[in-house]
Amino acid sequence: MIWYPNQLSRWPAVEGTLCSIEPVSSSDLTYLFNIPIQIGAANWNLRCGREYNINPLLQIAIDGDIWDQGTYVIYGLWEGYNSNTELPTRNVRSLAQFAGQDYQLLYPTESAHGAKRGYEASDAQQMYRALEVKEMTLPAGTYYLEYQVLDMFQRSMTLDRVEINWDGERFSLPEGADWSGSQKLSPRRN
Repeated sequence: MIWYPNQLSRWPAVEGTLCSIEPVSSSDLTYLFNIPIQIGAANWNLRCGREYNINPLLQIAIDGDIWDQGTYVIYGLWEGYNSNTELPTRNVRSLAQFAGQDYQLLYPTESAHGAKRGYEASDAQQMYRALEVKEMTLPAGTYYLEYQVLDMFQRSMTLDRVEINWDGERFSLPEGADWSGSQKLSPRRN
């Protein structure tokens, strides 16, 4: 079975290096993301937005495709959660405060059972007063695709991961792989 993706072959990169990017929230014209990085021994998140001139869902409803790809913007560095209160910090620091320092992009790693183990770091890069995020074509290789579904109460369910192969032109499933079925969301009971 061959699957032809719609821009799945492209992925965000910070200053030319593919990054890990995690969705946080969205509005009609802006999608907010975190890109994990490390400066020295401290972990941070680049607060990144993807800003559109026309709502992407409206574009799909009208044309069946997203033609305004939006623009990525780095707003600054976010510390994450306060270790004492476990509440999110409200401050986003300017990249200019860290200009000239080295940073590394972080990529979450998991155990064979899907439990988060930690991070793997990229090569060091120099922090600038502004960083550019653009989409690049993924290199050929094996990738894993999974969906996380949120119900109206924001309860999440992560569907099984599917292995896909990218040869640089098209995606395909491994021989004998089955990507079909259904999942039923059920309320959690405490």
